Amino acid sequence: MTNDVSPGKQMPKSVIKFITILAITMSLYQLYISLFSGLGLMQQRAVHLGFGLVLTFLIYPTKKGWNGTLKETLIKLVFIGASVISTIYIVKQFERLIVSFGFPTVLDIFFGTIIIIASLEASRRIAGWGLPILTLAAISYVFLGPYLPGLFEHSGVAFSRFISSMYLTTEGLYGSIIGVSATFVFMFILFGAFLNQSGAGEFYIKFALAFVGKLKGGPAYVGVLGSALMGMISGSGVANAATTGVFTIPLMKRVGFKPYFAGGVEAIASTGGQIMPPVMGAAAFLMVDFLGVPYVSIMKAALIPAFLFFITIFFMIYFETKKLVLEPVQDEDIPRMGPLLKENFHHFLPPIVLVLLLTVFKFTALYSAVITIGFIVAVSWLRKGQRMTPKKILVALEEGARGALAIVALCALAGIVVGIINLTGVGLELSSMLINLAGGSLLLLLILTMFSSIVLGMGLPTTACYIILAILVAPALIDFGIQPIAAHLFVLYFGVLALITPPIGGCFYITAGIANANPLKTGMVSVKLGLAGFIVPYMFVRNDALLMMGSPVEVLMALFTALIGTFGLAAGAQKYLIYETNLVSRILLIGSSLLLIDSSLITDIFGVGLFSAVLIYQLINRKRRVIDHQDVKAVF
Repeated sequence: MTNDVSPGKQMPKSVIKFITILAITMSLYQLYISLFSGLGLMQQRAVHLGFGLVLTFLIYPTKKGWNGTLKETLIKLVFIGASVISTIYIVKQFERLIVSFGFPTVLDIFFGTIIIIASLEASRRIAGWGLPILTLAAISYVFLGPYLPGLFEHSGVAFSRFISSMYLTTEGLYGSIIGVSATFVFMFILFGAFLNQSGAGEFYIKFALAFVGKLKGGPAYVGVLGSALMGMISGSGVANAATTGVFTIPLMKRVGFKPYFAGGVEAIASTGGQIMPPVMGAAAFLMVDFLGVPYVSIMKAALIPAFLFFITIFFMIYFETKKLVLEPVQDEDIPRMGPLLKENFHHFLPPIVLVLLLTVFKFTALYSAVITIGFIVAVSWLRKGQRMTPKKILVALEEGARGALAIVALCALAGIVVGIINLTGVGLELSSMLINLAGGSLLLLLILTMFSSIVLGMGLPTTACYIILAILVAPALIDFGIQPIAAHLFVLYFGVLALITPPIGGCFYITAGIANANPLKTGMVSVKLGLAGFIVPYMFVRNDALLMMGSPVEVLMALFTALIGTFGLAAGAQKYLIYETNLVSRILLIGSSLLLIDSSLITDIFGVGLFSAVLIYQLINRKRRVIDHQDVKAVF
C-alpha cells in the first residue's frame, strides 16, 4: 500500500505553493523539450527523473502521518538534496562522461549510488514495496551470480561497473524506459489533465447516462461506457474507478443491483481503460519502444480486442438485468441528450483530432499529444462557461506533473531491472527455460505466461509488470512464431487483469469501498464480468486478423466469430440466454466460445453450431414454457 498522499496534510502553505510551482515548471519543461529539445538525450532523461524525484519526496511522506515533523523534514531534505545534486552532476558532466566511458571516478560511483537509493525510496513511497523489492533482488543477483547454480549462474559484475552501467549510460536508470516516460507517457498524462480540466470527464459520464440511462439496468451500462470514455483520458484503472465509481456505483445500487455487483462492474470497466484506444495506458507507449513501431500500429491492433472486452461486459450486464427486477432511473437523473450535446459537443473533438493526427497526418505520438493539448485550450473557448482560463491551464499543468510521478519512479526502477537483465544475460536464459518447460506446446506456454503475468501484476503496477514481462516472457512467445505485437498485447492484457484478480487486485478494493461491499465478492464478480479479458488474448494470438492483420474480409469474419464466442461466454457465465439455462446448455455455450478461440474453419463451424443448437433449443422450448405457464394459470 502507498503512503498517505494528502498534498496539504500538515504542510506549511509555503511548501504547498512551492510544490505547485515546481509541478507547473516540470510540465512546462516537458512541453519545451517536446517542441524544441534543447538538451542531449541522457540529460533530458536525467532532468525528467530529477523533477519526479524531488516532487515525490515533497508530496509523499516517509510514513503515514509523518508530514510536518522535524524527522520527516530532515529525511526529505536529504533525499531531495541527493536527487538534485546527482541530476546536476549528470547534466554538467555529460560530455566528460561520454569520453571517459568505462572508467568511472569515485564521484561517479558516489552520485550513481545515491540516485539509485533515492529512486528506490521514491518508488516505495508512491507505489509500495513491490518493485523496490524486485529491484533489490535483481541488484543482489548481479553480485551473487557466481555462487548460483545452473541457468542462473554468471561470472559476476564489479560494483564500479554496475554503477557505471546503471548511472553513466543509457542502458540502466537513464535508458529507453525512462525515455518513454519523459516523452510519450508524460505528454499523454498531461493531455488527460487538460481534457479533464476542460470539463470533458464530467461530460463523458453525463453523455453515457443520457445514452443508456433509460435502459433496464442503465446505470451499469453507464459505468461501462463512462469508464471506456474516461479510459481515453486517464489510461489508469485505479483513476477510472475513483472518478467514475463515485457517481455510477450509488446509481447502480439505487436501481436494485447488489453492492458487490455494482463494485464489480465498475472495477472491470475501469480496468479496461488501460487497453482502450486511443490513449490506453502508459504500457502502450513503452510497447512502441520495445517493438519499434508507430503508436498508431499499437492503437489499431488493440481496437478489436478492446471492443470485444467491453461488449462482453455489456452482454454480461444484459443477462444479469434479465434475471432481476430493477427500478428505472428517475427522469430527473438523466440529462437530455439534445441540450447536453449542444452545450458540450466540443469535448468529442480533441480525441477525434488526436486520432486524425496519428492516423491521417502520420504525426508522431509525441507531437500529436502536444498539438492536441493546444487544441483543447483553443476549442474550450467555444463555450463561455467552460473556457480554459489561465488558472485552469495552471491547474492542468500541475495535475499533469502530479499524475506522472508514479510512472517516473516506476520507470526509473524498471530501467535498472532491464539494465541488469541485459548486463547479466539472464533474459535469454529465462526465455529458453520457459520454452523448455512448455515442452513444445504453445497452449502450455500461453498458460504459463498468463499465470506469470497475473502473479507479477498482483505485486506490481501494470506498467512495471509489462516492462518485466516484455523483457523476460514476450521473447519466448515470439520465438514460438507468435506475431510480436500479439505477444506483447498478450502479456499486457494479463498484467492489466491482475488489477481485478483476487486476492490482491487493487481496483476492486477501491470500488468495494465505494459500494460498501465485501471486497472478495466484488473481486469475484469483476473476474466473472471480465472473463472475455481472459479469453480474447488467446483468440488474437491464434488469429491475428483480430489485430487487424489481414484482408478486410478476414478481419470481419474473425470479428463475427469472436462476437458469437464472447456472447456465448457471457450467456454461459450468467446462466441465461433467452431464459435461464440448465447445466448442459451452459457447458455447450462455454464450449462454443472455447472452440471459437481457434482460427480454423472446422472449430469455427463447430463453435457456431453449438451456440446455434442452444439458441434454437431455447427458442423452441420458450413456446412450450409459455403454454405450460398458461395451463398452470388455467388450473388455478
